[in-house]
Amino acid sequence: MKKGMGFVYKFLLAACAFLLISAAVLPTSPADAADRKWMNQIWKAYETFNAKTVKAYEAYQKQIEENYDRYYESSQARIDELEKIVLEDLKMWDAKLQADYEQLKQRYGNDRSLADELREYSRDISLTNMSSPMWKYKKDASRTFMNSLMWKYNKELSDTFLNSFMWTYRKTISPTYLNSAAWEMKRNVSTTYLNSNMWNLRNASSDSYLSSPMWKYRVGKLSKAQAKKTI
Repeated sequence: MKKGMGFVYKFLLAACAFLLISAAVLPTSPADAADRKWMNQIWKAYETFNAKTVKAYEAYQKQIEENYDRYYESSQARIDELEKIVLEDLKMWDAKLQADYEQLKQRYGNDRSLADELREYSRDISLTNMSSPMWKYKKDASRTFMNSLMWKYNKELSDTFLNSFMWTYRKTISPTYLNSAAWEMKRNVSTTYLNSNMWNLRNASSDSYLSSPMWKYRVGKLSKAQAKKTI
């Protein structure tokens, strides 16, 4: 989510720039009465900045969710294809080895000196003998056999398996998952989330928010020059 953190960083830079630009329009000499036109300009600039930032955030959030959906779907397609290839390979080798064993059995089945070797070969190519290489191959090709290679691969691609790769990916881009990167982004562009960047910017731009620089200027507690320094 480096891109997500970059979005937040750019937002903070833009917010700082907004405040600097707002302060730059202040006259350097103090005035006795509040300048309603100037205060309206500050609030309008905030509203414009807020709308632009929220729009950019929503577009970015939509993009990363679509990217996730595409990646998830392609990952599921890849494991389906891999499973198909592996199972077909297992089936091919099973048929080939069983045919080979039958030929050897027909040729050497009556030779007592080779009886042990034939039995050992039969065990080694058996899909039901738990110590045979073929059984281990069948096990690792199965998604349902716990801790098999295919099971582990399938687990990492599952968005419901706690702490799997896909679960972590989905959590990171979810704005509803507490403290995720996407949650932090949504919080910082929200005007209703206490002490978020946008909440602070809105209050600083409002002449009705108690003790804000604009409020102090409106009620005469700060001159424009003083408000400029405070902002």
